[in-house]
Amino acid sequence: TGPQGWLEAAKAELAEMRPKAIAAANATGVFCAELPEACAFIWAAVKGDEDEWSERLARDHGITAIPGRHFHASTPHLRIPFGGRAPARQALLDELAKLAGALA
Repeated sequence: TGPQGWLEAAKAELAEMRPKAIAAANATGVFCAELPEACAFIWAAVKGDEDEWSERLARDHGITAIPGRHFHASTPHLRIPFGGRAPARQALLDELAKLAGALA
């Protein structure tokens, strides 16, 4: 019950962010993610050890990345959320771009 307009606005913001987040992750050359129909996170295969990448992303870039083993992934993956307020979403894109630049 109650006003529901905010739900449509939130869904629209996430729908706009989703392809940007996936593209930014793929641009690093370390992550490989497909564009999902819906969700508020990147599910990316990762080259290397998922725990090391999780720690590195948090320490060096302030990016939350949960190792895929916590979601029963059989190969190294990371789950990177991209929801939240607009400044946080932009910060994620900026940090992924910095990572891509550093690895290039």
